Amino acid sequence: MTTIALHDSEAAEPAEAQDPYAGVQRPVWQSLFVLISMIRPDWPLEKIAEVIFRYRRSLPFPELSAAAVRAAQDSSIETIIGLRLAILDAADKWLEVADK
Repeated sequence: MTTIALHDSEAAEPAEAQDPYAGVQRPVWQSLFVLISMIRPDWPLEKIAEVIFRYRRSLPFPELSAAAVRAAQDSSIETIIGLRLAILDAADKWLEVADK
């Protein structure tokens, strides 16, 4: 099985301040990255992990993973940038609903 390094790019945060995995166990994150890469083998696994993990605090994990899977299945989304935009769009919609 492929091991995927998860880096917390927000190095300014103290390690104990927040859970870097947003309350989700590391193998679950890795499984999501592998699932997306199986749907979209042309997208680099490391980039998939980077994009999804970057937005781990923007959406709850179920919504984040659903947005990533929907984006991967959408044939009109051709690049990893489309994955990022789809996740940002899902986060915006989730915040709109949460603010009501």
